[in-house]
Amino acid sequence: MELEVRARDWQEVNRRGLLGVSRADDVVRLRYRGLPALRVPLQELVPVENECCNVGGVRLEFEDTDQEFVLTVSAPAAARGHASAQTILAAFERMGS
Repeated sequence: MELEVRARDWQEVNRRGLLGVSRADDVVRLRYRGLPALRVPLQELVPVENECCNVGGVRLEFEDTDQEFVLTVSAPAAARGHASAQTILAAFERMGS
């Protein structure tokens, strides 16, 4: 999946259901409405991002709770200070802006 296509897909998913973004250290959490129409796009984007953007050990995880979907983007302790990992975390954090 091309970067431009993924960017459009993220914009659409965020437009349709992003509730909020929080960051604590090297963990960014994005909360989405638990809409069935958002589940598949999120589940498809996560492995693509993990394959494409696994810089400094950054990983994305998708969680389906009772009320919402939670996307956790995290960097391991070894990636602290790694410029590329911090860039990826900041990009996901900005999705809430």
